[in-house]
Amino acid sequence: MKAAHSDRLMNMVHIDFQLSIPSDLLLLLRQMGDESERRKANLWIVGGSVRDALIGKPILDIDLVSETPAHTLGPQLARAVNGTATDPTIFGTLKIKIGHHRIDLATARQETYRQPGALPEVKQGTIYQDLHRRDFSINAIAASLLPNSFGQLLDEHDGCADLQSGLLRALHSLSFQDDPTRMLRATRYASRLDFRIERRTRYWLRRDAAYLNRVSGPRIRREMERMLQEPRSCAVLATAHKLGLLSNIFGPLGRESALATLE
Repeated sequence: MKAAHSDRLMNMVHIDFQLSIPSDLLLLLRQMGDESERRKANLWIVGGSVRDALIGKPILDIDLVSETPAHTLGPQLARAVNGTATDPTIFGTLKIKIGHHRIDLATARQETYRQPGALPEVKQGTIYQDLHRRDFSINAIAASLLPNSFGQLLDEHDGCADLQSGLLRALHSLSFQDDPTRMLRATRYASRLDFRIERRTRYWLRRDAAYLNRVSGPRIRREMERMLQEPRSCAVLATAHKLGLLSNIFGPLGRESALATLE
């Protein structure tokens, strides 16, 4: 990671979104934070949105989380900014549409997995439970949007330290068994951010590679399409090959020595 990014992350407790979010969108987020406070609801921007802002990248997708159910808070936030809210999904998420902007709002949740590779069973949870269910520490950071704490970070899993160190770290030892597609995501993030995969995370990834066989074809296809859309797609595929992931998706094809030319 560049020194400027590293220095800026040291001991950071607040984030200045002006560097990453267009002014018109930032105003909408402040208005939503004001409305949430009036409704006595907490509101956070989370995940990749915070990660990219912390390392100085422009934010393209806004993900919000509240412990107040999205189906209740979403329409209220939409009205406050003269927008509209879609119907919630089975996972308690919806979109708020304001002009050309699309903002995702989710209910904070906890997840359980009946078996490896299955879609999660979800129930409402706290912001701490919501961050704990996420894939990697760098994606488990939240920032408050309430007016008195706007930009204040919630970083229970030391994601800022991992961003500073250029490290991709899973949150727990069963992460890849819960959702094997996280292994493919790991190759994307490592390549895109030029991060190294943490030692234990690499061990868990290799250990659990066979669980990819339990994931449905459409989900694997979506992840593969995302890998191929990365700017450094060859590096992504090379990492997936070295970690033994491709052989668990394509069988003998994934073990062909020709793939070594991607490295």
